Formats: sequence, structure tokens, C-alpha cells
Amino acid sequence: MSDAFSLFKDMNKKSLSILMLLFLALSLSAQTWEEDLRTEVNEVLSKTKKVSIGCCIYDLTADSTLYEWNADRMMVPASTQKLYTATAMLSTYGEDFTFLTSITTNGEEAMDTLGNLFLKGDIYINTNCDPTLTAEGARAIKDKIIAMGYDSIDGGIILCINEKTQHIRLAEDNFAPQVARLLASDTVKFSSTLTWGKENTTDRGTYPLGFIRTPLMKVMNRMLKSSDNIYAESMLLNLVKNDQNWSYDGCKDVVRDMVSRIRERYRPEECQWDIKYNYYNIIDGSGLSHSNKSTAQSQVDLLRYVYNDRNIFQLLYDNMPIAGVDGTLGKRMTNGMAHNNVHAKTGTLNGVSTLSGYLTASNGHDIAFSILINNCYDKPYARTLQNRICEIMSK
Repeated sequence: MSDAFSLFKDMNKKSLSILMLLFLALSLSAQTWEEDLRTEVNEVLSKTKKVSIGCCIYDLTADSTLYEWNADRMMVPASTQKLYTATAMLSTYGEDFTFLTSITTNGEEAMDTLGNLFLKGDIYINTNCDPTLTAEGARAIKDKIIAMGYDSIDGGIILCINEKTQHIRLAEDNFAPQVARLLASDTVKFSSTLTWGKENTTDRGTYPLGFIRTPLMKVMNRMLKSSDNIYAESMLLNLVKNDQNWSYDGCKDVVRDMVSRIRERYRPEECQWDIKYNYYNIIDGSGLSHSNKSTAQSQVDLLRYVYNDRNIFQLLYDNMPIAGVDGTLGKRMTNGMAHNNVHAKTGTLNGVSTLSGYLTASNGHDIAFSILINNCYDKPYARTLQNRICEIMSK
């Protein structure tokens, strides 16, 4: 009996020793992975040309910072600014938001002597900064008017503009005439001289003829995948809904307030300083201005904030360019472990190349990163540098 007990104790000791060795091996493996990443990224960045680089890498799974290089330096973000605009929109209104365009008239319907229905009065197109209102939008508006059954119109087609729509190239000079021509080439006749135009007017008609609703995610996809600046500005301009209280600064304040909350969550010790001096400054929603500023740390904090809100995360993640697959990353990282792994927003301006987003490391950990490169006029060099760091992070 005692021999059996001794054997049992020996087995337990051996099992315990094996478990301790396994634990030690796993610990060393994890430590090696982190240290290898830091070493390799540091080696890449220490050999860079005379450019300004801010880099921050964060392990979302372990909830810990992996690497920083000038992470708190204020840099020009270029189109990675669109990540702030998109997040503010999703946080404020959610994915069900729609860009609404209404078609109204101040006229009256009547029947002519032949029994044909005609409209006597003007038709107003009032858009809430829908960036999709191009030729496709003109056809959609034409179809809405045709559906009313008018045989002729005694009036004009007027595109309403206001302080909000004047900020972007929505009120195109040819949009209203495009709608008018489409109507004239279909079944609708104009009983007087055809007129069109755009007006800064509050008289947008009292009788609705129809509505066009464009889903937020349709705009989000093009804004992030193709880095469309007009789409980004349209999104920013809709952060304040009430036209009576609308202002461009008010829209930017929504983004500023969101960024301030993020900083309070992750960097409360810095909150005594104004964000625009050491963390973030917004001039526009698209990133076109060199006066936009953010830090790699700020961008990673934004990505952490998004990651911890799973509803927002999936919507943003699914619409970001994918390395070697689509969007502005379609021709980058076409092989290796970063391929089809990196979901990130690119940014390009004169002297600026930026990349911020997510990837999954080979150990299964989710990673958020930001690589901001300024004062670099060799874009292929900057992109190769970013691609190399993404490959290091992926392995």
C-alpha cells in the first residue's frame, strides 16, 4: 500500500514539474514574442531616413502597450482623420442614420382641357448633404417626380442650398438642370421656358413629392475604402442635425468632445491640458488640411475605444481597407502574414503618409496600431516602411 502511495506521489510530482515547465515555456514564449516585436520594429525605425515618425502598437487582447516611438508627438494625420469622423458618427447616431433628400413643391396640381395632370409651380430639391447625389441621384429624383403622374410642369427645378451644403461640392451647378433634362427626355413636358438653379432659400415647398434615403453604411464604405473626401465632409456636416442650431464648428465640437472623453478614459493624467496642443486638433472631417493634428497614441486610443464597443467595432472594421484585397490597401501587402490580415485606414498628403488600424498577430492577439510619417516626400519608401512593420506585427 505504501509503495502504491509513493508511486502516486512521484507521479504527482512529475506532473507538477511538467506543468511548471510548460508554464515557464509559455511565459518565455510570450515574453520572446513581445521582445522580438519591439526589437524588430526598433531596428526598422532606427534605420529610417531623416523623417518624422510617430508609432504606437497596442495589444488589445492583453490590454497592454507593446511599443511606442514618438507616440505623443503631434503629427499631420492625413486621411486617418476619417477614423475620428466615422467613429463620431457611429457613436452619435448608430448605423441606422440615413442621409435624407426631400422633393417638394410650392405649386398646385390641375387638369388641362385634355384631362392631363400638370403642376403649376416650382419643384425644390432639399438635400441633407447626401454625397451620393450625382447622376444616379438625379435619376432617382426624376423617378420620384415621374411617379406623381404629371404630364407637364409649369415651373422650374430648384436645388436648395444652405450654410451646411455650401461647405461641400454638393450643390453642383449642373445638378438641377440634369434633373430637368432627365424629366424633359422622359414623359414630362415643360409648359413654359424651362428654368433651373440653386437658391439659398427657406421656401422649400409645402407639398412633398417624395424622399430619397441613403444609408449611412453606404457612405461609410466609400469614405473609408476609397478615402473619399467629399463623403467624409458630408458625414462631418451631419453631426449636428438641427439646421437652426447648425454650425461647422458645432460639428467639429462633436468630434472634439468624443476625443476628450476617450482621453479622459485612457489618459486622465493629461486632461489638464487642452487636447489641441498635445493630443488632437481637428480642422476638417477628411484630413485634407495639414493643420489637422493627432498623435499615434491618440489614434490608438481611438482604436481601443472602438474595439471595446463591439457594435461600432464591427461596422468600422468591416468597412476599412484590407491589405492586398481592396480599397486603398488593395495593392499593398499582397503576400506574407499581413496580407488579408491588416484592416487599416491610409492617409496621404504632400510629405505625409499614415496608416492606422487593426491586425491579428500569429498568437491570436488582436493588435491596434498607428504609424504616422511626416516630412517624407518619398511615398514608396514610407509605405514600404509601414508594410514592413505590419509584417513584423503579424508574425
